[in-house]
Amino acid sequence: MARVINATETRHEAAGTSSGIAWVPRDWFNNYEFEHGFEGMPGSFLVHFAGLAETRLQHMANWLAELGQNQAKWEMPVEETPYKDSIPEFWRKYAETLNG
Repeated sequence: MARVINATETRHEAAGTSSGIAWVPRDWFNNYEFEHGFEGMPGSFLVHFAGLAETRLQHMANWLAELGQNQAKWEMPVEETPYKDSIPEFWRKYAETLNG
């Protein structure tokens, strides 16, 4: 764990550093709900309600209602999402940077 903490405190110049850390796209697993709407898309893995302060509970209630009415729109097999292609492509490119 100390290696991870130390590595996160240093600046990484390239994706292929030997730190043991890979910086993956945040939107793979952490899409924000803002006052003006959701930054994700159907099939997103998570809705993050950070920074909504006093409106957080209402946003969460709205999402629960939306999911109750349109579950099939939002909860879909990963094969039907952009993740199916984008995640393997990311790791292919990442491996290329490690192998030069």
